[in-house]
Amino acid sequence: MSEISATLKKKSIWPPTWLSRRWRDVLLPLGLIGVILIFLNGGLYRHFNPPEPFTAYVLPYNQNFDDVAINRWFSQGGEWVIRDEALMQAADGVALGQIFIPHWLEETQVYRLTVQIGLSGSIQAAGISFNAQYPQIYSLHHRVLLARNGDQFEVVAGYTDEVEGFIPQVTVPLALNTEDSQPLQTIRLDLLVDEDVYHVRIDGQTVVYKRPLFYHGGLVGMVAVDGPSTFDNISLVAVENVSVDPRPTPTADADDEARAVAEDTPEEIELPLADTSDVASHSDSGYSSLAVNGQAAFDGNWIPFSGDWQVEAGSLSQLNPNGYDFGIGYEDGAFQSFVLQVSLAHLAGRGGGALFNMPTPYQLNGAHMVRYSDKADAIFWGYYDDDLRFVGQGHAKLSAPGQASHTFKIISAEAMYDIYLDDQPVVHDVPLNRNNGYIGLITSRSSVLYDRVEVSELTGVEQKIVSTLPHTASATVTPAPRIEPSPTPTLPIPVRRPPS
Repeated sequence: MSEISATLKKKSIWPPTWLSRRWRDVLLPLGLIGVILIFLNGGLYRHFNPPEPFTAYVLPYNQNFDDVAINRWFSQGGEWVIRDEALMQAADGVALGQIFIPHWLEETQVYRLTVQIGLSGSIQAAGISFNAQYPQIYSLHHRVLLARNGDQFEVVAGYTDEVEGFIPQVTVPLALNTEDSQPLQTIRLDLLVDEDVYHVRIDGQTVVYKRPLFYHGGLVGMVAVDGPSTFDNISLVAVENVSVDPRPTPTADADDEARAVAEDTPEEIELPLADTSDVASHSDSGYSSLAVNGQAAFDGNWIPFSGDWQVEAGSLSQLNPNGYDFGIGYEDGAFQSFVLQVSLAHLAGRGGGALFNMPTPYQLNGAHMVRYSDKADAIFWGYYDDDLRFVGQGHAKLSAPGQASHTFKIISAEAMYDIYLDDQPVVHDVPLNRNNGYIGLITSRSSVLYDRVEVSELTGVEQKIVSTLPHTASATVTPAPRIEPSPTPTLPIPVRRPPS
């Protein structure tokens, strides 16, 4: 038997000698080279396109998609790609596409999320998911959608659970063009998440107010349904106070009083002598964010909380002339003992002005204000209390602003503030309700272009000029009583009010 086996081995013709030599001399080295190239390619890809590790957020977090690899982001459904330096869900007919940034927020984190969403003419819905609970991020989270409903869009906010799926908490109609032939529309969505509630703003207008949170902390992501959509300029920042009032108290009553007084006042009045005691700066926390000339650039640090604010050609404009108290705050630093100069021109109506010493750049509560009256040839000043009631401190008769450029100059010291208009003194030593905070801009029933906002430290004695304003800019200064709020105006975007 052993002899037969030995004979068969000698006569075996497999594998052929030539194939063995080729495997040893050619195929094996080529295979090894291929494996090495695969490892090199993967290493180079990871080196030049490093995936984001799954870690806690380090705030502030900004993502503009000009240099990021999303291969390690958590995604389910859809075709998620980077195109034209934006995140895009590119597929049609997708029932639900979701993608999440691989970082998490702590349960107690209070934050603001901002994202620009591009809606194509065929999109059915797009939006954000937040406070997604790992590892069940696709089924346990809150969600805000811009959703098509027939011939209109709606803002739909709610949450998901594993039993019932998506559960809406509120639905608000939204005025958007829904024609399929229209190009991509870009919408700015701001989400404000407090300890137990959240709020939503669309293009600076509050549309969802005080909806309860069911999930806390977790991941943030984007969602799209049936149609291309883009997401860009994502920003996550920690905030201390995100309280929002969807019904900013209009200052119409103060306008009425300013008009009544301006109709029966002397044309010229000598302004009172100001105290010239030395005033020193107490804070420079905000100055590092300014340009060398002290100007605040019109960039992403300006956060609208109402109105239609747009940046174009180096200027900032509020374009909606139909509402009261449309405001925007500068969030990159607070100021104390400063000189604020704001240059503006009215495009329609009259009612532009400035905010200062704001406790938070996200609302009017507690802020000082100086602005043109939208009903009279006058300006007036005062502050909003913590309950958003306007407290008037005075007003002055002036020539109508027209469409020329004018500059407010506000000197905020330790306990008092002064106001100048076009280098002419208007009033001195008005008591401050608070002497530090953020700056902002405001309009009422007007469209206004702002081309300069400049802040400088008040480091010494500010020279006070006692003079009579010329006839073309005559002023009368009259103390104003406390002003109670007027009825809430109709907003351009319908707002669903919370239950009382």
